[in-house]
Amino acid sequence: PGLTGPPCVPVCRYVAVGDTAGGFAVYSTQGGEPLASWAPRKPTRQVVTALGAMPVRRNETVLLVGRADGTAESVMMSETIVKPDPYAGRSEPEYSLELREMDLLVHEMGATRGGSVSHIETSRFNAHRFYFLAAGQHVWVFDDTTGNRTRLDAGNPVLGLKSAGPNLYVTTTAGVSNLKLSGMHLGPMPMEGLNGSSLVSAGFDAHVNSKLYALTDEGEVLTAYINSRTAERRCEVRSRQPFGVRPPASISSVRGYVLLGLRDTVEVYNVSGRARTTPAKVFGEPLRHLPGHLGLDSPLPEAPVGAQVDLGGGDPSPPFQGLATNGKRLVAVHLSNEEVGLFASELPTVKPRDFQAKKWTQPIFVIAMLIVGFWQYSRQARHMEEQMELRGGRRRKKGLRGFSGVSPGMHGLSGLGEGASREDIVAEVNRLMQQRGRDGGGRPGRRTFRAEGG
Repeated sequence: PGLTGPPCVPVCRYVAVGDTAGGFAVYSTQGGEPLASWAPRKPTRQVVTALGAMPVRRNETVLLVGRADGTAESVMMSETIVKPDPYAGRSEPEYSLELREMDLLVHEMGATRGGSVSHIETSRFNAHRFYFLAAGQHVWVFDDTTGNRTRLDAGNPVLGLKSAGPNLYVTTTAGVSNLKLSGMHLGPMPMEGLNGSSLVSAGFDAHVNSKLYALTDEGEVLTAYINSRTAERRCEVRSRQPFGVRPPASISSVRGYVLLGLRDTVEVYNVSGRARTTPAKVFGEPLRHLPGHLGLDSPLPEAPVGAQVDLGGGDPSPPFQGLATNGKRLVAVHLSNEEVGLFASELPTVKPRDFQAKKWTQPIFVIAMLIVGFWQYSRQARHMEEQMELRGGRRRKKGLRGFSGVSPGMHGLSGLGEGASREDIVAEVNRLMQQRGRDGGGRPGRRTFRAEGG
């Protein structure tokens, strides 16, 4: 009872779900009773609004908890595995969890009064563990390795965080900003194609850090790309479609698909193999029908569905709680204030066409390869002919007599016919040697060749 906040999948076997008392519970992905629960040391009635997770070593994961009053804490989750032992009656491995509080972010963000913690992101860079938290229009950066803490002003309410190596992309209602971890400088990027609209919800693609989807205040769903190949990073809107979606809504994604969590419906859009086109709507499922897929009773017609969270006044951008994914296949949906449904996506995907791969299969590249091959062959043939001319020989043309490709001193043999025998060649060589001896004053006939032998 009292479940709230976006579910988070810290490891493949567990799901952490926040509650209205500032703590959370950890469940198995198979459902059932909670395996472990945690409550803050100081009692609070603040709703958990954001959860994050980061594995630090084998069987240990740091869970980050953010609340509606802007406070945040970290908890270490340790997993113990007992191997199966048929002789002891354990046919399957048994798992046990332990949660212990850590001294990080304990009520540090409450002093800013910037609003509730809406998003949490983690990353590793240069052997450092970074935790990013967004509250209102502020972004906090915590370096867990060195203990440094930095607060940055995004200028507008933050809608999403995405770690991308040495950069952190911050999505706001006005566009996207880039945070360089090396200098802790947050700079806005021009967002071409926004055309004066404001963003009300945004989410990055599950597998492409530079691709994001956003919902505008006019009910349009945008697809944008962050271009980092140029000297100045910029964001470009590639497609926009007026689906008529109205806030509140949350956007998330799994492999090949984008999910919109609305007030009473979950809509699924296909982006598989559609690099530059508008997402295509596949289907929509009302929240009242989802419990039936899990073997549960459907709620009564007058019963509210979804996550009913009252964050109080003064929050500039209250996040809509109701839909979260692990970026792969798992999808967690708040069915009501007391139930969370976990689903696995089995939707088919198509790999987007990559023009950087298998270029040799394209006709234009086949023609180019043939031209390059012919040019290489012609150049090699000319090179061989030049080498033959330097040695004094030439290609023998049809109808000419004599040898080809021999040294200049052997040109006297050109008087022989094309079908001369071995004996004729030896006799002609001896004749030339004797003639050379008479011309040079030497004794004739001293140097002769015999037809026999080598």
